[in-house]
Amino acid sequence: MKTAIVPIRPAPEPGSPIAALMEMQSLRRHCIRSQSRCDRSIEALVARSFGYHTGLPEAERKKIFKVARALRLTVETNAKAGRPTSDPRIPSQVVNIIETSYVARAQWDRLRANIESQMAVTARQLDIWPWVKTVRGVAELGLAVIVAEAGDITSYSGPAKLWKRLGLACMDGIRQGRVPPDLSRENRAEEWKRRGYNPARRAEVWAFLDDTMFRAQWRGDRDEDGKQPAKTGKPVAVPAHALGTFGAVYGERKAWNLARGLGPKHADNEARRFMAKRFVRDLWIAWRDLEIKRLPMPAEAA
Repeated sequence: MKTAIVPIRPAPEPGSPIAALMEMQSLRRHCIRSQSRCDRSIEALVARSFGYHTGLPEAERKKIFKVARALRLTVETNAKAGRPTSDPRIPSQVVNIIETSYVARAQWDRLRANIESQMAVTARQLDIWPWVKTVRGVAELGLAVIVAEAGDITSYSGPAKLWKRLGLACMDGIRQGRVPPDLSRENRAEEWKRRGYNPARRAEVWAFLDDTMFRAQWRGDRDEDGKQPAKTGKPVAVPAHALGTFGAVYGERKAWNLARGLGPKHADNEARRFMAKRFVRDLWIAWRDLEIKRLPMPAEAA
């Protein structure tokens, strides 16, 4: 007997804004991968000219790639300004290749920007947009990407399933994406598949919620000049505080994490995930409320 294939998520209605966003997001992801390939391949080329090879210690390999990235950015900055690059550390042929790659990368940059502009316009067509635009730090593109990655929010019976789709769930008492560090790449991918975890999807959610929304919702300690005391060494003039509802969620969670013994970095990361999950939960509730309001009223009894 054949086993029925159950779709991961119901397909949205053809021609709907959700379907359009899902298609545009697949194109946007292709642009991002192409941008990354341009950059990483050039950095590898530059690194080899500095003696990089896989037999070097990890710290040395990272150091060389850091230099390679800095040189790539220098050449690209000069190319953008119309200035030649003359650096005795890199052969002129390599400089020419970096400049050529920069021109190719610019095509992907423009295409991605166009797609993201279209996604932002489409996101404003969603009924949920009036609610989302009240949330500090979540703009049209953030909503567009989340919806494109999740699909129709009403297809999820509860926020926990939406968390899993977006890589924010806890499974077996640990984070959905956490696997033993000694697993091979193949075994790690297999474990992620078992958990329904997609690293690329989680990275998108992190960028728009754990990072961008967080920065708009929370302000860290500031000195008298409005700068970070940890960097300037000056005393705190304005203590860290929330700038919005979800910033308050983050602050309370981080304080609780510190009180239970987590280190500052661990406490921060966990609190950001918790804040992202709270937003996704509230998004699911607001979306469901809109759907309920659209249901026809029951006919009056005769």
